Amino acid sequence: MDLCASIRACLRYENSYERRYHIKYMIVNLYEAYSAFYNEASDRKSYIAKWESRNPSIKDDEVYVALCKELEGLRVQLHDDIKDSRNSFAHYDDDPIETAKFILGIDSEEKPTRWSCDLLKVFHMMKKVCETRHKFVIDASVQSISLETIIVGLVRKQLRSNKDLIECVMEVSGTAEKDLREDICSFEFIKKYGDNSQEIVLLLMRINVLIQIMRADLASAVKACIYSDSDMECVMQIRRLVIIRQEGIGHLQDLWSQMPETLIDKEDNAHIEAIKNEILNGERNKLLHYRYRSSDYIKFCYAYCSNSLNMINGLIDVPPLLNELTALEQSLTRKLLRVRDENLHN
Repeated sequence: MDLCASIRACLRYENSYERRYHIKYMIVNLYEAYSAFYNEASDRKSYIAKWESRNPSIKDDEVYVALCKELEGLRVQLHDDIKDSRNSFAHYDDDPIETAKFILGIDSEEKPTRWSCDLLKVFHMMKKVCETRHKFVIDASVQSISLETIIVGLVRKQLRSNKDLIECVMEVSGTAEKDLREDICSFEFIKKYGDNSQEIVLLLMRINVLIQIMRADLASAVKACIYSDSDMECVMQIRRLVIIRQEGIGHLQDLWSQMPETLIDKEDNAHIEAIKNEILNGERNKLLHYRYRSSDYIKFCYAYCSNSLNMINGLIDVPPLLNELTALEQSLTRKLLRVRDENLHN
């Protein structure tokens, strides 16, 4: 579901940053899935290793032997190629400039899409092995449509027709790539040719770039949620909203703690406090790692689908956060111009 949500969103992108955002999560999904099922680096924790230890006779199953060969083929392709990319994409770097470079360095969806198709084929084989070896009881009865499902459908339809919201997320992600490229060039120039007095300028630029990345990632995720065609697809994207908030706000707090008090005013502190309140402690790991938190992950997904109003809450929390980030970015831009002018004057 994760892979398919990313692939479907990739087909709907309308600007280059959005495309890079969804490819980024495709790579994260690929590595997490591969690591969960078969990873020599953590053999005892992989699902395949656990299955073999509990069912020794399965090694004689022809379909299972073929499955392991397919997984080995994926190991060759995935492990070496995307391990470093996965770490860079799943975590914002301590230096936002490096995070921006990683994102802008994504140049094609061709390989991730091919790897996704290969992994989906392996999942199909796994399903066959599971159904052969184990009998599952599945409740296939038709569930009545709940009032909550009707409400969330109406809300998502309303969000799609909300021109202000759509224009906001389109504008944020649409200009992100151009802005980031310009900021990276300016940062590198000042870092190379500036003196010690420019350190505060570089700090302001780092914070500004982090906020731009957070805004663009949040906007891309919101758009993917709004245009999802099913509750579960929407849930996959809402998970990423939580990950972005947790990852971005943590780094923002670290960078903000380095700000000189002379540059911070009450309004800035109010924005920072509002942003800090958006962090969801402990949720990020549950929603990112398949291997260690599979039960938590499944509980989260189905809790959202069984209580569709959760999805509304997951979405309506984001626009206020975007507004706070935008206000902080505007304040930082004013400070940056002021500090630059002072340095030039001196």
